[in-house]
Amino acid sequence: MAKKQMLTAVESKKFIRQAVDTWESKLSVGATIFSGLSGQVYWHQSLGVWGHFYNGFTEGNYQGNYWNVFGRVPHRFRKNMIVEINPPGVGINTNVQGVVAVDADGDRWVLHQGRLHPSGVRITEEMFDAATSMERVSVQFSNSEVVDYYKVANIDAPAEILQTQMASYVGECSKVRVYYIAGEKAAQEEANVEAAEGASSPEKQGSYQVGPQGPKVVERRHADVWHALTKALDERQIKHSNARVGRHGPDLRTFGKSPILFEIKSDCTATDLQRGVGQLLLYEQLLGSTHRKILVIPGPPEDAMGKAIKYLGLGELHYRRKGRSIRFDCRDLSKLLS
Repeated sequence: MAKKQMLTAVESKKFIRQAVDTWESKLSVGATIFSGLSGQVYWHQSLGVWGHFYNGFTEGNYQGNYWNVFGRVPHRFRKNMIVEINPPGVGINTNVQGVVAVDADGDRWVLHQGRLHPSGVRITEEMFDAATSMERVSVQFSNSEVVDYYKVANIDAPAEILQTQMASYVGECSKVRVYYIAGEKAAQEEANVEAAEGASSPEKQGSYQVGPQGPKVVERRHADVWHALTKALDERQIKHSNARVGRHGPDLRTFGKSPILFEIKSDCTATDLQRGVGQLLLYEQLLGSTHRKILVIPGPPEDAMGKAIKYLGLGELHYRRKGRSIRFDCRDLSKLLS
């Protein structure tokens, strides 16, 4: 068996702070910035990952831990956190889920122990190990203690590489969460999608590059519908994901004997419908199992489009918007979920 790679923990308050500041700075490059979690949230649509950093407590005498959280759905951030990666503010604290360490080449890394806390489950390090193929590395502290961690991202790598590494680790954490929420089969389906997407570079979507307000407006409208749908599923005690399928797939999937894929669109233009249909059909194949497929759209499409959608075996869930309030037809929703 090959010897584990050994890194050296960074324990200086000053150098930890510098590392976290660089980490945040590089994750912010090219990001859409939202207000959230009492600060800023950096969202990378092409990678399907967001991050938030809180480190203001390191000013003054308080020696707390960082609170850095990451997810894959760019709204309702506190509810949709996937993983916390929290290095200590200073010194040694192996009870928190993060550390900054230096490798043999002098590069700084952020690492994570593997504990996750999805609703109703406490995923331990041993449970994480059982659900992933990732390998741990060892980190040595100044008191001679050695603890095994997962490498998350190289802080000294170019911003694009760091962002890709972050997205990969958050995706792995999402898969592990699914493993313990919905079972091994569902987690393997998620892995199939990640592998397929990883075979090609993510496509930049231009609609998220127009103007400083464009992305926020688009995401807010989408978020309103997404939240209303998850609320309806929760009320019916239907298990569901808290992230889209992969980086570019349908917005939501349910778990169980008759799983469903949902794709939300803010309009019923031909382009919106084409993208929605394509996402549902393509990602069902990538998942490798049969799902009911539902377009969530603001009213019925034009007649010919509606007939084509029905012919392809897709369902439609229509919604009405009043301000930021979203309403579904309860009878249609119940029928689709039955």
